[in-house]
Amino acid sequence: MRLAYVTNLPAPYRVAFLNELGRLCELTVFYERRAASDRDKAWRGGEAATYREIYCSDRPVGADKSLGFDLTRRVRAETFDRLLIAGYSSPAVMALIRDCQKRGVPYYMQYDGGFDTGSGLKDAVKRRLLQPAAGHFTSADVHRDYLVSLGIAPERIWKYPFTSLTEADILTEPVGEARRAELRASLGVTESRMVLAVGQFIPRKGFDVLLEAARRMHTPDVGIYFVGGEATAAYTAFCRENDLRQAHFVGFQSAEALRGWYQAADVFCLPTRYDIWGLVVDEALANALPVVTTTACCAGLELVRSGVNGALVAPGDAQGLAAALDTALTRADAMRCAALACVRGRTVAEMARTHLAHLAPHTA
Repeated sequence: MRLAYVTNLPAPYRVAFLNELGRLCELTVFYERRAASDRDKAWRGGEAATYREIYCSDRPVGADKSLGFDLTRRVRAETFDRLLIAGYSSPAVMALIRDCQKRGVPYYMQYDGGFDTGSGLKDAVKRRLLQPAAGHFTSADVHRDYLVSLGIAPERIWKYPFTSLTEADILTEPVGEARRAELRASLGVTESRMVLAVGQFIPRKGFDVLLEAARRMHTPDVGIYFVGGEATAAYTAFCRENDLRQAHFVGFQSAEALRGWYQAADVFCLPTRYDIWGLVVDEALANALPVVTTTACCAGLELVRSGVNGALVAPGDAQGLAAALDTALTRADAMRCAALACVRGRTVAEMARTHLAHLAPHTA
């Protein structure tokens, strides 16, 4: 099968999936852009080992989108059996979808996840773009329900395991206490207990809520370690004004180094105000790390069970987050096996196989 795939840029998690997909079909990938403007330069995808890449030259818009018709022209110029479009919020992609509708070209949609926006105008636009699609791939029950609310038939919605993991990324068993102590010493962690947070220092990630929760926690000698970006002045000022010596800002780490941080920690926290998925949740669970996140995180809703492998709290609830972290820290060791169990088999290889299982039968 000849498959054309449209996405915004070669993100690391996307490239891993595409290389698996390229092993199962003849794959051509159309990228809107080469990189996002709001990401560390070290954050980039690997090589295209199994598929052909085409980079478009539409005008950049925002951090990772584009505006223009070069994407449409390039897709028109190719021959393929199926067209799979990842996301629909970019103006260039909207133009491509409208062109497919006008020419009667079938297209399939892929979503990382998402929630009901509660916006009548936005929903009207989404209905126009999405209802005519031949099929829809989504990662989460909550997003599937939203698609149904837009008038999309349930039988045209297929669920797939959205992830960045390979089999090698998933531990066979939890890391022992002696190994965790060794890792903490090598990373300069001095506290007896450790909470890890990974992500950009942007309001949506809710790190300000975690800092406020840290003030309210009762567990003694806990270090809160933030990995993934440079803390802004507002975050460092909050720590200084509240004497939060237990908060540490580590900065960007390579994927290999980050694995050590996951395995050194007791609990992982993603206090997000909104995440259409949250791949760091998968990564934490794959390293046998209990996860405390919010009900505004699709990955949390799909994978985390309160009291079993972590906890879910309301976004923005610092007191609830503090209580959940205190509880998770007391039960972390008991939750580690359950954390691993929920991600076994959730790999990019299975993600690719699930897509082809639905696309291939529809190939003429």
